[in-house]
This record gives sequence, C-alpha cells and structure tokens, in this order.
Amino acid sequence: MSDSVEVADNCKKSTSVLEKLAYEDDLQSDNSNIRLISRTNYMKSVLEAPLCLILTSYSSEEQNLSRSFIGARGRYQFEKKIDRQAAVMTDTIPVMHSHNYTELIYVLDGAFEHCIEGRRSTYKKGQVCILNKNIHHSIRYRTSCTLVQLCISREYSRESFQYNLIHKTSPELFQFASVEETKIADYILQYMEFIPLSDSGCEYDEINTLIKMLDKELSKRTHGQTQMVRALVVRLFSNFVDYPERYAIHHHVLNTQSKEYLFNQITRCIEQSSGRPTRQYLEQQIGYCGDHINRIVKKHSGMSLRAYIRTVKVSKAERMLKYTDESISKIITSIGFENKTHFYQLFKEKNGETPREFRARFR
Repeated sequence: MSDSVEVADNCKKSTSVLEKLAYEDDLQSDNSNIRLISRTNYMKSVLEAPLCLILTSYSSEEQNLSRSFIGARGRYQFEKKIDRQAAVMTDTIPVMHSHNYTELIYVLDGAFEHCIEGRRSTYKKGQVCILNKNIHHSIRYRTSCTLVQLCISREYSRESFQYNLIHKTSPELFQFASVEETKIADYILQYMEFIPLSDSGCEYDEINTLIKMLDKELSKRTHGQTQMVRALVVRLFSNFVDYPERYAIHHHVLNTQSKEYLFNQITRCIEQSSGRPTRQYLEQQIGYCGDHINRIVKKHSGMSLRAYIRTVKVSKAERMLKYTDESISKIITSIGFENKTHFYQLFKEKNGETPREFRARFR
C-alpha cells in the first residue's frame, strides 16, 4: 500500500480484525467513514485525540499487518506487508517507542512478543497490559494475532474513573492511577499486567462484546455518544479489576536508575563497535529510538550523541596506545576515524599532547 491518503472505495476493505470480532453486520454502509492513511497521519490523529481504539490484525500466512483506528475524527485504516524472515529475527531488539498517553493492550487472539524497556515476554490470548506514558516498548509479530489497543489521555482518564471505587476493587490499579496524578508522574516508569487464571471463555465473550459496542459508539455522531463511550471504557476496565478470581495482577514500577543502566549500555555498545557506530546502528542494538538515545547521552554526559561517540572512541584509542603495540595509523582506522588530522586535533584537545607523546609516557 502506498503512503498516500485515499478514500476506501468500499467497505470490503475492513480488516480481518473486524471479521474476527464479527463486525460485518454492524459496520455502517457509509463509505466515507473508512479511510486509508499513512503512518505519519494516523499517529498524528491518535496523539491529538483524548481516546482512540486501535484494532490490529497480523496474518503470518499472508505476511500482512492491518490496523484500524477508531476515534473522534473517524475511522482510519493502515496496512503493510511484513517480511516473514524479518518477523522472526531474534538478533536485534525492535526499536522501542513511548506515547503521550496511557495505553491498554488486550490480546484478542494469538500471541505476540512484547518488549518493555528492553525486557522481552510473550503475551497470549486474554492477557492485558496497561502502560503509562513514560514506558518505552515495542511489539514484534511472529505468529498470527489480533490485538485491541486503547489509548487514553490523562485528562480523559481523570474525568472517567472514580478512584475511590477502584481502591476497593483493585489496590494495584489504584496505586498505578494515583501515581499518574502526581507531579512525579513524568518520571515514573510503570506498567501493569493482567494474566488470566483459567481458559474460561466467559470473560472473553464479555470483553469482545464491549469492544464491539465501543467501536460502534465511536463510529456514531449522535446525542449521548460521549457519555456512552465513557461508560463503555469504564466497564471495560472493570472487567479486569472487579474480578480478582479471573486474573493474576502484577504492578511493575521500574527502577529510575534504569536510565543510568541504559547510558552504560550505550557506552559499551559504542566501545565494542568496529569503527564509529551510526545512530541507526545504536537503535538496532539497544532497541530505543535515536532521539531517546540522544536525550539519555545528553543528560548523563552533557554532550550530543555524535560528540559522545567521538569521546568514547578517543578514550579507546588511549587504552590501545597504552597497552598495545599497534601503530597509531592502525589505531585511528580501527576506531573509525577516516580523517587523521581530525583525530589528532581531538586527541590533543583532550590530552594536551599528541598520540605519540601520550604513548611515550607509558613506555
């Protein structure tokens, strides 16, 4: 599918997600309600809306990823092909991202690999994850699966939930929600997992019915729609928190020192790379987007990523000058400097002497 925006010519372009939820009879026949959009456009649409429902379907047989976005601005659809071999690669971590909203992910069918702050786990049918806006995560599709994602702004959450009632039914969710209302919410990394305790289909049927109703209400433009959508969102959450006999609930608050750990990880990756690593190389090895890597480096070193890479490589050259007999030319080449004059300039700025003079002091 091209990245251009176009109006779908008929309702048959609805995704297999909708088919799995048996939406064929519920979809409105007004073709203008469904639009195919580029990734940039749909992300902008999601981020600007206080609430958005995302239905995702991945077919490993057809190698096709199909996503529908349903919100206040209408229904949008995005499709792309995923190479089968790329989908099963295990050598690199998918680049993680964060959002400016709370995200609920529900596995309607199948399974997917979820990477949260570098920690990988497999989510199966019936499992739920709630992520706060600071969490970096990524989704890798290995086998066919169907996901439901609900993106909720902080304001929408505050207006919708009665936290005093949540406290009685789910202390874990109350703790999660309470932190999100404090000033430290911008710094805390937290997420929750709801793991089914049985394979009973009862709760699946209830949740699927609520999702169908939520989709249908979001697609309407009628009086009372706002109140109905809000009630369905609250009812959906209540299915996870009001029945402790159905789920094992885990509340994860990650150590704030994880950013220091990430900085050390970036440093090791730079040191161990051959030549000077690119921003794209670091993304693939570490799993975070380049902007986040740059922010972490800036916070802990005071330098831009490019300047920090040069500094780490010059430090590596110092160690090689001290402890090896490699020629200076070979050392410069091995750390990725093509311009020897530039290397000599940086080395002298840092050490106040040339590489030859530096080596002589340790002989």
